[in-house]
Amino acid sequence: MVFRIGYGGMMVGGQMSEEQTHETLNHAFDVAGMNWLDTSESFPHPILPEHAHKADPIIGSWLKGRDRSKVILCTKVAGRHEQMTWLRKDGTFPKLTRDHVMESVHGSLERMGTDYIDVLSFGDWPERQTQHPGNYFWKKSDEHQTYMDFEEQLMIVQELKEQGLVRHVATAGDTAFGVTRYCEHAIWDELPKIAFCTQEYNLFTQNKVEFDLVEACTPRQENVAIVATQTLGGGVFSGKYLYERNQWDRKTGLRLNDYPGFQGRYNSPRMRSQLDVYQKIASKYDMSVHQLATAFVHNKPFITAALVGATNKYQIDQNIAALDTVLPEECCRDIIAVQDADIEPMLGPSEVEPMLTAYQDNLGQEFANVDDENTNFWGRIDGDYEGP
Repeated sequence: MVFRIGYGGMMVGGQMSEEQTHETLNHAFDVAGMNWLDTSESFPHPILPEHAHKADPIIGSWLKGRDRSKVILCTKVAGRHEQMTWLRKDGTFPKLTRDHVMESVHGSLERMGTDYIDVLSFGDWPERQTQHPGNYFWKKSDEHQTYMDFEEQLMIVQELKEQGLVRHVATAGDTAFGVTRYCEHAIWDELPKIAFCTQEYNLFTQNKVEFDLVEACTPRQENVAIVATQTLGGGVFSGKYLYERNQWDRKTGLRLNDYPGFQGRYNSPRMRSQLDVYQKIASKYDMSVHQLATAFVHNKPFITAALVGATNKYQIDQNIAALDTVLPEECCRDIIAVQDADIEPMLGPSEVEPMLTAYQDNLGQEFANVDDENTNFWGRIDGDYEGP
């Protein structure tokens, strides 16, 4: 059985040294009771040439001293990223082709010194054009890019399963459409079914999950687990940004300051203002803002598990301690009041220009195939329809 919290390796090899990673993972698995971890060929983040493939060898060196059968190892094939030209051997940007998936899997296995991957996820984001952090606004022009069909992706996983290299498949940052299509092809073509979908979910942002994924993933529909990521909002809800507020922009050793632009969606006046309100709510109910944020996620019945990118033992213990916290009804009402006032604080001033760009891009675009006689009903609206 998978523990309700998994270890997210996004900082391994970047902010976290090999020694620090081993100490944290040993505590997570031996003391806290975790049994699964998530990494990626693109880790650590932020995505930089000097970070390429740095997490895998560190995780591999930790795996050497452990019973491999007791560790559920999840990793990801990097999705389309046209600026990331340093990840593939041929110098092209990563994309979900058979050659790239095979190169990714074999490279990950070699770097981590293991014979198999328990769960292989496709991308940190879908290959096709979707809205995701840093790209909230759908543009018709981007829809013309080519991407591997869902069936083809699952066929590659089937091949890897038959070779004993991969045991399960998942998807990362996907939508209800993507989850449904994966599941449909698993049934139609007798291919592996996705085990879970990871998606960003925290006190700042719930729309992608609650307004999109939940219906598709419910047991009555596709029965796919939802694994929450960024539960502490890029570390903002850890509490470290609440102290010495006048030093927010000058402190070092903090992701939002050391890497300007990385997860910048969590660093805006609206976010800081909302963080202050959540801190007051947490104090009102005698808990830390970290405990409030973690309990908020785990109190949701549709969240199966969460990934945490803890960098030390103390942060691991904080997450475990908050697992069984049940938020009082009045506390939930206070949280809802904050969200009613500003449901998506990530969409701040920095998103105005992309929104206008998407709007201009979509002007005059034809979204329906009006030439298809099987789907064309627009003529009826124009008065041309004469009835059956």
